[in-house]
Amino acid sequence: MLGCLRLVMQGTVSLQSVHGKFLSAQPDGRAEWNRDVASTWEYFHIEERQGGKITLKSAHGKYVSAQADGSVQINREAAPPGGWEEFTAELRDNGVVCLKSCHGKYLSAQQNGTAQWNRDHAPRGGWEDIQIVNQGGTGQQQPATTTASMPSYVTVAQAGSPEVNGNYEFMPGKHEN
Repeated sequence: MLGCLRLVMQGTVSLQSVHGKFLSAQPDGRAEWNRDVASTWEYFHIEERQGGKITLKSAHGKYVSAQADGSVQINREAAPPGGWEEFTAELRDNGVVCLKSCHGKYLSAQQNGTAQWNRDHAPRGGWEDIQIVNQGGTGQQQPATTTASMPSYVTVAQAGSPEVNGNYEFMPGKHEN
């Protein structure tokens, strides 16, 4: 069933393509879908918006943006309502989503490692399928859980500690990995 999706996250998430590569936010604003392992540059915070829309904020504090020419940039300081930084997330199964831009194009992972907003439709199993992977405090990569609501805060445990240290709002550059 396709539909709007809101994600519940424990920790930070990364986006993995059907090619097995993670989306990486380069400091200069480029998007590369070519990492075998997710680390800091591959971490994103999902912000819920009205109307079932979401934004993706990188560990550099910049928002993912869908350009009218189909290119992907991760260099926006803000994500205004209705802007190129808001996306519709369509649910597939087991934490897999497709992201659709305000231009009506789906995000796809090209085999050469580029990310593009260039697809008019998103067939199951296609290059538009994105696995949302939880990068929580345990260091274990697990698919994110999907549900009908999303809190603004996530619960995390401090590294090396079995105890939960309370609610923590993701703030790029303000946390340790």
